[in-house]
Amino acid sequence: MITKFRGMNISSKDPKRLVLFYQDIMGLNILDNDLNYDGVTFGNNKDEPVFWIWDENKWGKSNEDHVCLVFDCDDHEKLIKN
Repeated sequence: MITKFRGMNISSKDPKRLVLFYQDIMGLNILDNDLNYDGVTFGNNKDEPVFWIWDENKWGKSNEDHVCLVFDCDDHEKLIKN
């Protein structure tokens, strides 16, 4: 069973530009900032849903588009079988 919505992954070919947009233009809080702009965490605190910006050039796309939702669950094997 899904126990928590953790946040979402966003992949970008220009992660630095996207991070600076969310930080400087939108005024969102950075919780963890990788100096290479890869895996930057935005949110109010880590106990609430957050979103991460990843370098698509390094990791590929998060999914078929540019966003991927992230959940915790109590039993991955059971969840996959159902």
